[in-house]
Amino acid sequence: MQKLTTSNRVLDCSLASILRITIPLILTFLSNSLLYSIDRWMLAGYNLDAMNAVVLSGTLVCAFTLIPVGIAGVAEIYVGQYNGAQEYHKLAAPVWQMLYFSGYSILFFLPAAYFSEFLNLLPAYYFQEGVDYQRFLLYFGFLPSVIVSLSSFFIGQGRANIVTVVVLMGFLVNVVLDYLLIYGYKDSLPSMGVRGAAIATILAEIAQVGVLALVFFNKENRTFYKTFKNRQYDKSLFLGCIKIGIPLSASNLAVMFSWYLVQCLVSHVSKEMATIYGIGLTIYMLFAFVGEGLNKAMATLSANMIGQKDLPSIQKTFRMFIAFSFILGGLIAIPLLGYPEKILAFFDLLKNTEVGEQEIRMTFSLLTIGIILEALTFSLWGILVSGGDARYPTIVYQTCLWSCLVLPTALLYIIGQLNSVTIVYEMNIVCLFLSFFFLYRRYKSLVWFHKII
Repeated sequence: MQKLTTSNRVLDCSLASILRITIPLILTFLSNSLLYSIDRWMLAGYNLDAMNAVVLSGTLVCAFTLIPVGIAGVAEIYVGQYNGAQEYHKLAAPVWQMLYFSGYSILFFLPAAYFSEFLNLLPAYYFQEGVDYQRFLLYFGFLPSVIVSLSSFFIGQGRANIVTVVVLMGFLVNVVLDYLLIYGYKDSLPSMGVRGAAIATILAEIAQVGVLALVFFNKENRTFYKTFKNRQYDKSLFLGCIKIGIPLSASNLAVMFSWYLVQCLVSHVSKEMATIYGIGLTIYMLFAFVGEGLNKAMATLSANMIGQKDLPSIQKTFRMFIAFSFILGGLIAIPLLGYPEKILAFFDLLKNTEVGEQEIRMTFSLLTIGIILEALTFSLWGILVSGGDARYPTIVYQTCLWSCLVLPTALLYIIGQLNSVTIVYEMNIVCLFLSFFFLYRRYKSLVWFHKII
């Protein structure tokens, strides 16, 4: 484990400090994207209908799990501001509050899992496999928020490399178990298909929780940060995290549910469109690590700088993040735009005459633009949330999402004009552009720049 020193607890606007937190977080979210994408990739080779079922039901599972995850993630903001203010003895307290909250979330996930067959809009041809995948993951839906709670202790103080290693380990565990449980192994292990993919993901999450807990409670952290001593319930801190987290949680839920509705509308048009959309969404989720990583990194750095009352450093850091967004977007464009046929071949779609290759290529172009815009928007979002201003970006993004994407897609479906997947991704770009515009205005107003601790 990284030795605790004064120098490695300080986060500022220097390139070394920014890269120290940004690179591990980007790698963390890359690994996390791979963790969820690997189920779909392997199921694509197992059965294309199974992959489409998992794409649909997996989105609904994410919508449910992101409710506690959005709230638990607020612990990172408190840890960051405590760290910036050099109140190191308080860092473990918000983590414990969100661990308690994660435990309470079991009361939500158990009935949600039990009634899974009534909580979806799956087409008949994806219903059974989709419900199986959904039910298994919902029974253990509290695990992602436990992971986020423990991770916030390390991310908030700039020690994201620990989280990166743990997530990479989880990814490797998931890859091995996915292969064994989806396809089976000789005569000793039967093929389990979709159920095997769900079980592999759950076991990978349990492994991550175990390792993070071991590091959180090691002797060095118990001594310096009082990670075990500060386990008492703190009503004020608990409710403070809930207050900030509810808008984030509501936004996460609404975003995932919005995309779930769009997926269902597309899937009810035809299997061909469902497949094209499924491939596009899988690729989008794979590269979502850019926006999510920059969001978390910006929030962590900004929270520490707010703790130090250093506005110029936040402004300088954001300018650097703009450059990062375009650089990472350019790197992603290389495989998406330069070698689309290899991606199509990976999903074995070139041999399927029913799938429109040209439309998928166009989808990849739109995905590239969307990934860059999302990175810029989410960087701003991280700054606003670091000062406790979570409601405004939530309202803006939801308004843009429903007015520019969900409702227009529903209208096209109703009048029978939803005949192309590319129109969906075009509307998403409009949504992201407008969101960035309004969040940038909020950022310039400085109403978010205040301490919450």
